[in-house]
Amino acid sequence: MRFQTLLTLVSAGTALSSAALADDLFVPSPEHPTLQAALDAAMDGDTIVLQAGTLTGPGNRNLTLPGIRLTFRGETGDPADVVWLGSDDSFITVGRGMTIESTGSSGTRFEGLTIRGFRSQGGGAFRVRNVDLVFDNCVIERNSGAATECFEGERGGAIDAAGGSIVFTDSVIRNNVTSSVVCGVGGSTSGGAIAASGTDLRFERCVIASNRANSGSGSASSSGGAISNAGTVTLIDTAVRGNQAFDGDGGAISASNV
Repeated sequence: MRFQTLLTLVSAGTALSSAALADDLFVPSPEHPTLQAALDAAMDGDTIVLQAGTLTGPGNRNLTLPGIRLTFRGETGDPADVVWLGSDDSFITVGRGMTIESTGSSGTRFEGLTIRGFRSQGGGAFRVRNVDLVFDNCVIERNSGAATECFEGERGGAIDAAGGSIVFTDSVIRNNVTSSVVCGVGGSTSGGAIAASGTDLRFERCVIASNRANSGSGSASSSGGAISNAGTVTLIDTAVRGNQAFDGDGGAISASNV
């Protein structure tokens, strides 16, 4: 019994030490003026705190999450106060917000943020592969998977995912779009907000509104005005309204399991 108690105390002490080692890295700050600077300094379990205001420009886009688990948290807890911005100018190609492809990043969380105005082929704001993520109390809006050159098969206005799972709680996903610039025929699009291949998507107390999958020309079609997924989509206490798939199917959702 004494030996078991000692093991329990050692285990608890190790857990407390690990928690104590986790840091809060504030962005922007003199030490970490950009998200890239914070990522360069971060260790597994750290929290990157985005301070109130708008975070944009070089060093805050086209990021790659290293193989560690992080939390990205808005300073105030109100997503209206903390905006991670690609660009408000829809004619400027700004690139993706973040690529997350290392399984070591599973468990990463985004909390209390507005994520707006990113544009890139195959996931305007995020490209995700075989990773489990959580978005809590976030607004994901006005991101675009629009191609800027001849390109067919555009997908994921905000998020292009494959494998893994993504959970959204108390979040708003709105006004995201996919469209293609097509040279000739083709130009099919999918997932105005989210295009996923075998990713489990779960929405609790969310709003999914006014997302669009625009088709190109000729024989083009679109699917999943808001969500296109070959996996499972779970909706709990969630409003889905005003989404559109032009010349295609699944005005709101096209999925194998809903």
